[in-house]
Formats: sequence, structure tokens, C-alpha cells
Amino acid sequence: MSLSEVIVRCGVVALLAPAIGRDPFQLVQRSGAETFYVGYSPVSVLDSNGHTVFQGSTDKYGRIRIDLPKGSYRADVMYRDQRWTLTLKVDGSQQLKTLTLP
Repeated sequence: MSLSEVIVRCGVVALLAPAIGRDPFQLVQRSGAETFYVGYSPVSVLDSNGHTVFQGSTDKYGRIRIDLPKGSYRADVMYRDQRWTLTLKVDGSQQLKTLTLP
């Protein structure tokens, strides 16, 4: 294998690595028969001791990938000037999990 092949393969692995092992979530809010994406919203995830273990923001479709060990966590979401608290379960799967704001 040539040096250029090694460099290309390492580059591909580096590009794919951020997506590996992260649980995907989608946050939505329902109002009657309508569903709204909780887009561009800050999310803080706390462990059972109340320590922040993850911070990020949803995309325009309310999606976010969270890279944490398997378990249950509390998520605080700011949406439309209101704080919402949800329980999220990280299971290590790549299946999209939908969370609905109350």
C-alpha cells in the first residue's frame, strides 16, 4: 500500500468517526394535529448527579446526535423562551429516537 493510499484511508476514517457511536434524537412539539420541529434549540444533558455531560444545539429539523455512554439522562431544552425537561435514553443505536416536548 502506498503512502497516498494510507493518507486517503485515514482521511475517510477521520471524516466518518464523528458519526460513529452517537445516538440520534429528534425533538418535536405537537399542537393538536400539527407537529413542529424544535429547531435551532440549545440542549444540555445532565447525568444522575446533575452534572452537565453534553451541550449542543438541534438542527433546523430538531435533530441532534449525542455521544454518551448508555444510560438515562436529563435533557434541558430551551425552545420559544421556555425551558423543557425531558428524559432521554442513550442506547448506542443509530436509530433515530423522537422526543416530544410536553
